[in-house]
Amino acid sequence: MSVPDGGGVAMEIYLGIQRRGYSWIFPKRDELSLGIGCRMDLRGDMRREWRTFTEKIREEKGIGLDFRRKSTFRVPVRRTGSRLTARRSLLVGDAAGLVSPVTGEGIYYAIYSGRLAAKIIAEAAERKSPLYIREYDIQLQNRLVPELETAGFVADVLFRSERSCEIVCDIASKDETMRDLMIDFVTGSRPAKKLRIPIAKRLLTRHPLKALRLGLNV
Repeated sequence: MSVPDGGGVAMEIYLGIQRRGYSWIFPKRDELSLGIGCRMDLRGDMRREWRTFTEKIREEKGIGLDFRRKSTFRVPVRRTGSRLTARRSLLVGDAAGLVSPVTGEGIYYAIYSGRLAAKIIAEAAERKSPLYIREYDIQLQNRLVPELETAGFVADVLFRSERSCEIVCDIASKDETMRDLMIDFVTGSRPAKKLRIPIAKRLLTRHPLKALRLGLNV
C-alpha cells in the first residue's frame, strides 16, 4: 500500500482481532506493511481474521489497499531449557528461537546472540577447547534468557483474553507513567527485566482492581 510521506503516527498496533497475537501497520519506505500474527497453537481462522483486519482498515482509514505482494512466515520461539550448542556448533537469532514472546521481534536478539557467538568461538579457538563453546549457553542463560522470560510474563498477562487486552489498553490510555513504561518495553529502550517490577508495582498501587482482573501474580 503506497502512501505519501506526511509524517504522523509511526506505527499502529491492534489487539483483540486474534488470540495471543496482534495486527499491525508499519511504515516501510513509501509504503505501509500490514499484517497479523499469533501463536500457532492458538491460531484461529487466519484468513478470516486477515479479512476482518483489512476491512477494518479500509472502513476506518477510508483508503484502498493493494495486496499484490503478500507473504507468510513462522517465527520460532525458544523452549525453556533447550540447549543452543553442540560440540562444534551453536545457534543464534531466529534459528535459536530468540524472539520476543510479545512482539515476535528478533533483530535485537539476533545481533546480541551473533556477537556473543563470535566472541565465544574466538575464545574457544584461542583456548583450543571445543568444549568451551558451552559458555555460550551459560552466558545467554545469565544475560538474555531473563529478558525473554519477562517478555513471556507480559505476553501471558496481555494475551490471556480479549478482556485482558482491553484492560491493559485502558490503563495505558489513562496513565501516562504506565504508558511510558509499556512503550519502553515494546521498543526495547530499557531492559525488560528492569521494567517488570516497576510495571507490576504501578499496576498494584494505582490500578489494584484492574490488576486483580488481569490475574497479576508477581
